[in-house]
Amino acid sequence: RLIAATNRDIIDAIRQNHFREDLFHRLNVVQFRPPPLRERGDDILLLAQHFVKFFAASMNRSIKGLSKLAQQQLLNHHWPGNVRELRNVIERAIILETEPEIQLTSLPDFHIETRLRKGDSATLPEIRSLDESMASFERELISSVLELNHFSLTRTAEHLKISRHALRYRMQRLNISAEEALEEDATQPGGKDGGR
Repeated sequence: RLIAATNRDIIDAIRQNHFREDLFHRLNVVQFRPPPLRERGDDILLLAQHFVKFFAASMNRSIKGLSKLAQQQLLNHHWPGNVRELRNVIERAIILETEPEIQLTSLPDFHIETRLRKGDSATLPEIRSLDESMASFERELISSVLELNHFSLTRTAEHLKISRHALRYRMQRLNISAEEALEEDATQPGGKDGGR
C-alpha cells in the first residue's frame, strides 16, 4: 500500500503539465482531505500537548503542558502553516520556557505575523532583512538558554545540540558577552574546555 500526500492542487498541476495524469489515476483510490488546523478546534490543544511531551522528552526538560493563557493564544491563532507551524511554535517555546508550563511569553507574537500577512505596513515596526531577523532570534535563543543553564557553556551547548566550539563562535559573532559564561565554566572539571 502507498500513501501519498501533497499541499498542492493536483488537478491544477495536471492541467499545467506539472503532474502526470496517469500517475494521479494510479494513486487516486481513496482521497482524504483533512480540514485546516484552524477548523479543528480542540485538536489544536491535543496536538500541542503531544508536541510538548515530545520536545520536553527530547530536550530533557520538565515541562508538562501549557498555561490557560497560552492555550487560548493557540486557539485564537489562524495557523496558516497548519501542523508544521504548531510544531515549530511548541519547539521554540520548550527551548525558551523556564516554568513547568509554557507561558504566553514563550509564544511568538502572532499579532505581528497576522499584520505581516495582511500587508499592514503602517502599524508594523521596521522590517529587518532575513539575516538580521535570524541573527536577532539566534541571539535571543542563545542568551535565554545560557541563562537557563546558569551560563555554563557545556550545558548550553548540549541543550542546543551543538559543540562548545560552535557555541563560542556564535556568541562571538552575535556579540554575546561570554565573561560570565567563561568564568562559570572555568570552575568545571577540565577547565574552560571541559577537558576536551
